[in-house]
Amino acid sequence: MFPLVAAVAFAALPVKAQVLDTFYNDTLYTSGNNINATNFFNDYGGTFSVPYVVGNGWISDLYQQWRYTRNFTNYSQMDCFTGFRFDRQISGHTMADSFYNAGAINCGVGSGSFFIVNPQGVTATVGGYGGIYVWATNIFNSGAITVGANGLGIFSGKNIEFNHGDLTMEVGFNTGLGVTNTAIIPAIGEVNKTTNEWNPAAYFSQTSAQISPAPSFLSFSLFNSTPYFDVASPNPTNRIVRMVFIQNDTPTVPYNVYFRNQTNALAIGGANIEWVGSYTDPTSGTVLNNYLYLTDDYVVGSSTNLLAKYVSGMPANYSLNQQTTPLGLSNPEVSSWPSLFGPNQPFPSDSTANTNIYSYMDASLVAATVGTNQVYGGAYTNLPGRFEISATNELNLVLSSITGMNYLLLKSTNNFDTDYQSLISAPYSDIYIGRTNCSFVVSNLLQSSLPFYSGEIKAWSSRWFYSDTNSGINYEFRMLMVESSLSPNSQSQQQDFVLNSSNNVVIADSLHISRNLSLNCTNLVLTTNGVGNGAGSPEGDLYLTSPTLSWQAAVPRLRVLTNSGVISLNNSTINIFGTPATPYYSFINNGTIFNLAGTTINANSFELNGGLLYAGLGSYYARSITQTWTNGYIYANGTITNITGSLIISNATVYAGKGLTLVATNLLTDGSVPGSLWTLGENNTGSGIAFGLNLATKPTQGDLLGTTIDCVATANSLVYQVWSGQDRGYDNSGFKDNAAIGQLILDGRGTDPRTQFYFCGSAGGGVTNAIYVDNLILVNTATNEDTSHNLKLLTFSNNIVIYYAQAMINGVTVAEKLNHRNNDRLRWVPTYTGIYSSTNLVYPPGVTNTFNAALTDSSDIDSDHDGIVNVQDATPFLTSYQMDFNIAITNVPPKSARLSWTTIPSATNFVYYKTNLLQPWLPFTNFTSYFHGGIAGGKSGSNSFATPFFTPTNPPANDFRTNVWVHDVLNGVPHFYRVLVQP
Repeated sequence: MFPLVAAVAFAALPVKAQVLDTFYNDTLYTSGNNINATNFFNDYGGTFSVPYVVGNGWISDLYQQWRYTRNFTNYSQMDCFTGFRFDRQISGHTMADSFYNAGAINCGVGSGSFFIVNPQGVTATVGGYGGIYVWATNIFNSGAITVGANGLGIFSGKNIEFNHGDLTMEVGFNTGLGVTNTAIIPAIGEVNKTTNEWNPAAYFSQTSAQISPAPSFLSFSLFNSTPYFDVASPNPTNRIVRMVFIQNDTPTVPYNVYFRNQTNALAIGGANIEWVGSYTDPTSGTVLNNYLYLTDDYVVGSSTNLLAKYVSGMPANYSLNQQTTPLGLSNPEVSSWPSLFGPNQPFPSDSTANTNIYSYMDASLVAATVGTNQVYGGAYTNLPGRFEISATNELNLVLSSITGMNYLLLKSTNNFDTDYQSLISAPYSDIYIGRTNCSFVVSNLLQSSLPFYSGEIKAWSSRWFYSDTNSGINYEFRMLMVESSLSPNSQSQQQDFVLNSSNNVVIADSLHISRNLSLNCTNLVLTTNGVGNGAGSPEGDLYLTSPTLSWQAAVPRLRVLTNSGVISLNNSTINIFGTPATPYYSFINNGTIFNLAGTTINANSFELNGGLLYAGLGSYYARSITQTWTNGYIYANGTITNITGSLIISNATVYAGKGLTLVATNLLTDGSVPGSLWTLGENNTGSGIAFGLNLATKPTQGDLLGTTIDCVATANSLVYQVWSGQDRGYDNSGFKDNAAIGQLILDGRGTDPRTQFYFCGSAGGGVTNAIYVDNLILVNTATNEDTSHNLKLLTFSNNIVIYYAQAMINGVTVAEKLNHRNNDRLRWVPTYTGIYSSTNLVYPPGVTNTFNAALTDSSDIDSDHDGIVNVQDATPFLTSYQMDFNIAITNVPPKSARLSWTTIPSATNFVYYKTNLLQPWLPFTNFTSYFHGGIAGGKSGSNSFATPFFTPTNPPANDFRTNVWVHDVLNGVPHFYRVLVQP
C-alpha cells in the first residue's frame, strides 16, 4: 500500500546502520538526521521539529528519515513543514506495529505548499499544504493532529482509535474570496465589449431588466427585479450613475444593497450586495446567521486588461466573500427610480450604449475549497484536502473531532464504534462501516448541514458614457444586474455509503448519497430527532441522487422498514419495497418516500401514518394483507393499484393522475370520518379509453362515507368507473357495508362526445350493481344536458345504478331534478341522512332532528301532508316526538294492550315487537283491530292483518294528522313494541 507519492524524488536508503532500541526526546530536537531506532518516543516537554533548509528545499516531501522504527509515541509536539510519514522502512515501506499520539502533531500548518501525485498518477492542479501518513497495526490518537489547508491525511491499520482525539485540516483559501470554505465554481464567465447599439431606456424598468445585446451563449433577463440608484456629481459637468437591478429567487435569504464610496472623484466606487441567511442549528436549536457579499467595481480601473484578469474563474471586477459576522456597512440603500431625464426617466430616450464593456459570471457555490469539476476526473477521491481512515479490524471514534477537510474516507466494515457525540464534518465522503453484533445506530456520524452558502449567483456588469448636449453634462453609467438563488447552508454529500449489520439499523442522520448505497440488514428504522436535542439532523434521511441506484439493490435482506424521515430516490426505474416472493413483514411510513419513476410495495402489513408516498411520474402499486392510512398522502402521476385484505382509512389524500384500482376483500372503511380526498384522472388527456375508479370486488364490510372521490374526465377521454356495490334499491341499507361513498365528484373537462364517464358493474349474469353516494356533485361540463335533460357525459351499462341522497351543481341541490334521469340510472334516496346529505331542524319544544337536506329543501314535496311544501314548512316531517306513542290496558273483550300513536295520511305504519329485550325485533301481525280517527274527530274500523304494516284510509278532510289504535290480546307473555311510520 503506497497511496501518497511525492513529486520530489529522494535518494535510495543507505545500508542498514546500527539500530537503537529507543530514540528518546524530551527537549527541542531540530536535526534532520536519520533515526535508526525500533521505538520512537517524544516525551512530555519534547519538541520534534523537522527543519527547512534554505536553498536545499525540503528535507523530503514527507518526513521519512525513520529507519526500522516499529513503534511511534508522541506525548508533546511534533512539527514538519511538509508533514510526516509513520510506517516501518527497511528497504521499502511496510506496516509499523503502533502509532500513539497524545500530544500535538502539525503537518504543513501555516504556509508553504507542494504538489502531490494522486493515486491515478496525475499531479493535482492545486497545491497541498502538508500531510500525514500513518500505516501501523494499532493507531491511537487522543491528541491533536493538524494538517495544512488542502493537505492529505491517511491512517491505515488494523485497529484505529481516535478516542477524544482531534484531526483537523486548516480552512482552505481562495484568492480574492477571503477566508472561507465556500468554493465559487463559475459555470460561465466572460468579459468583452459589445459593438451593437442599444437603448437602455427600452430594456430597463422598475420591475425588469434585460441584457441587450446578449452574448451568443447568454440569455439573462430579470422579470421581477428591484432597482437601486446612486447619483453622484464629482464636479458640475460630470455625473456618475450607479445602478443595481436585483432579483432574489429565495425570499428566505433577504439581501441589502450598498454603494461603496471611494476618495477618487472619478471612481466613486462600486456596489456591495449583502445576503443574510438564517438557519437553525439542529444540534442546539439556535438560529444562526451567515453573510455572503458580492462586490462589483463596475470594471472601473480594470477595464483595460479585464480579459486577462480572472480570480478563481471569475472576471476580476467581481469578488465573493462569506463570513459569520456582518461587515458593518452603512445604512443599506432604498429602492429608487430617479428622474434624471424627465419624470421617472433615469435614462435619456435617445441614448445608445456603443462599445460598452461588460462582464458576466454564473457562479455555483459549494461547501469546499474547490469544486469537483476542478479535480481530475471530477471524483471526490481526487479532491485536495482529504482524510482517509481505514481499519481492517476496529475503528473507534468515541468523542472524536474530524473537521476542515473537503473529503473523508471512513472504512471499518468489521467493527465501527462511536458514542454518537463525535464532530465529523466533511462536504464529501465515502463511508464503509459495519458491526458484528445485531444493531447499528447511525447518529451524529456526519454533520449533515454545513454552515456554508450553496446555490447560484448570476451577475452582469457594464459601463458606458453619455453626453447631454442640452445641459452640457457628461454621464457615466455603471450597471449591475444580479439574480440569486441561495441557501445559507449546504448538505454534505456521500459518494458511497456501505453499512453492514446482521439485523437492526437505525439512521438518525441526513445522508445524501450520489453513487452507491448498501445496507446489509433485515430491520431498518429512519427516526425523527427533533431540533435542539443534540442531534445533528432533525430526522434520519436517505437522499439517493444517482439515477442508477435502486432501493431493492441497496437493501437486499430488508424485511421490516419504518420510515419517520425521508427516503428520496432519483433513479429512472420503479423502486420495489419487498417482492411477492419475499414481502416485507412490516412497512410503516410516518415520513416521506419520494420516487420519480414509481413505487411497488409488497408487505404483509403496511401503515401510512401522516406520511407521504410520492411515486412521481410513474405508478404506485401495493399488495398487503392489512393496510392502514391515517393522515397520509399517496401521489402518482400514473395509476394507483392497491390490493389488500383490509384497509382502514382516516383523513388520507390520494392523487392518481390516471386511475385507481382498489381491492379490499374483507374490510374497506374510513369510519365515516370526513377528511379523505381522492383525485383521479387528471392525466388521462387524449388517452382514449382509461380507467378511473375501479372496485371490482365488494368488501365484506365497510364503507367510505367520509371520503370524497373526485373523478376527472379530461378532453377526449372515455373513463371507465367499475363498481361492485350491491343493488339494494331505495333502501337505506344500501349505505351500510356496501362500499358506499361519501362524496363523488364528477368533473368534466371537455365537451367533445368522446369525453365520457362510463359506469359499469363488476357482476355478470344479469346481476345489477350499484354505487351508493351520500352526495353526488357535478362540476364543469359534467353538468351539461342533452335535449331529454339527461346528463351528456354520464353513460351507463345495463348492470349499474347510482343511488344518491343528495346531488349538487354549483352548491345548489338537484337531487329531485336528477331522479330517474339517464334511463333511470340516477336514483334519489330521500330517506337517507348521511354526513354530506343531511340537515338539522329544531322542532318544538327545542328538539333537534336530522333529515335529508334535499328533501327538506324540496319546493314540490309536502312530506307531512299539511298543505305546506317542505322548503316553506318549519316542521315538514312527522317526528317520533310528535307521534306520541303510548300503551294502555283495555278491558274490551278480550283483555288487550292498546297501542296508540299519531300518524299522517298515506303513510305506511309498521308495528314490531319482542318478548325479550335481547332478541331482535319481529314484525307484529296478531292485532285484532285498529282504529283511526282525525284529531278533531274521525273514522274507525277494524280488521285482522297478516302483514306487519297498514295504511289508514279515507283521512278526514282538512286534517293532516290521524290517531291510530292497535289492540293486542294479552296472553301472559311480555311484549315490547315499537312503531315505524314511513311517509
